[in-house]
Amino acid sequence: MANVDVALKIARTYLGDDRGVKFTDATLMPKLQQAHRELQLKLWLNGLPVTKEVSAIFTVLAGAVDLGVNQPTDLIEPQLMKEKAVGEPISRFIDMTEVNELPDVDQSDSLRYWCWREEIITLLGATTTREVRLDYIKGLTIPVLKTDPIGFILGEAFLGPRTAALAGADSNEDAQNRLSEIIAANVRGSQSLPTRRRPYRRFRTRII
Repeated sequence: MANVDVALKIARTYLGDDRGVKFTDATLMPKLQQAHRELQLKLWLNGLPVTKEVSAIFTVLAGAVDLGVNQPTDLIEPQLMKEKAVGEPISRFIDMTEVNELPDVDQSDSLRYWCWREEIITLLGATTTREVRLDYIKGLTIPVLKTDPIGFILGEAFLGPRTAALAGADSNEDAQNRLSEIIAANVRGSQSLPTRRRPYRRFRTRII
């Protein structure tokens, strides 16, 4: 997987400034960051596995009505939550039910319901401490340094020309032409990689 420096060099080639006399790293980096955000959105809208994540198992204390510090910082959209009693095997995880509004019922010994509102996962709460796992859509880290990884297989093929286009070059068509190839490459690449589990921050099963 390439790092940012590769995309910056491609961008400068489109801009006719291979030596970086006018279009320095500092000049191009904000434009590359914008292109990176655009690519993340395109991959997310296409359901690319690179944006899917599964949290580590974390604990929700008795009476807690949100995840607190356990809500992942890279969370874009929660998809599925599971719960079990503390100490039970992983096979005992059961699906929680996503709702548009938490029901007006008493807490029981399980959490049962969760709600995604104003970028916070809220809970009905339980009378016992529960262990929870979350499947979610994540945002990838926006690169800051030219040595930072891009985060997408062949992402430089879009980021290079798109960064150049944002800097004034007539290269946007090339960037868009590479997009379907990048989507296909990231689907294929994800099939050979294990799912990572991260310290905790959705498809949905909605009920009202």
